[in-house]
Amino acid sequence: MSVLGKGLLGQAFCAAYPDSERVIIAAGVSNSLETDLSEFRREETLVKKAIDTGKELAYFSTCSLLGAKATPYTEHKARMEELIGSNAVGFSIFRLPQVVGVVRNNTLVSFFIGKLVASDTLRIQESALRYLIAVEDVVRLAGSLWDSGLSRNKTVNIAPSHAISALLIARTLKAMLGSSSRIETIPGGDSYQAPTPELSALLEPSDPILSERYAESVLARYAHKIASLYT
Repeated sequence: MSVLGKGLLGQAFCAAYPDSERVIIAAGVSNSLETDLSEFRREETLVKKAIDTGKELAYFSTCSLLGAKATPYTEHKARMEELIGSNAVGFSIFRLPQVVGVVRNNTLVSFFIGKLVASDTLRIQESALRYLIAVEDVVRLAGSLWDSGLSRNKTVNIAPSHAISALLIARTLKAMLGSSSRIETIPGGDSYQAPTPELSALLEPSDPILSERYAESVLARYAHKIASLYT
């Protein structure tokens, strides 16, 4: 398998699917606040090179495209989806929510944990809702969708059934880590719905990702591991 990228997703897919012929693009822009055009061009060049291999592609996009607010990041991801859909010989485009794994970066959970470990104040938009997914579940579910054919030449959301408020994420992490940080709420916040008909057709009702408590279980799985990167 050709995996483009050595980050959280790239490492996870390298370990799980070492023998696949599929080209997995896991080295694109991951910062949802990105505005640097050179970063967007870098990913576009990478995508075009992947298309030129003539192999089936897997591309990771964002569930943020389902929201009402357009940003340079979501506009870029929409362009990449169109580029792949119009030119690749075969593809699976997976839209992901907030992916959680053992990583120190500016993704939501890792950012919150960094602030909590440093006892910094966290200011949270009171109406913000987010979907969380463990990186292991991204690998598991993408593999199941590939094997079933349900994602072939389609754009598919890989997301849990239930969203969680950003405020509850922060409060849950604070309690888990025993942090003394102050959490303040500010007006605002966005949300979106992430329909998952392909996963509904594929999964048993008992699958953890369908549980109302899934987000909390993800936080419990990773909170202390991520916190160790900040100490």
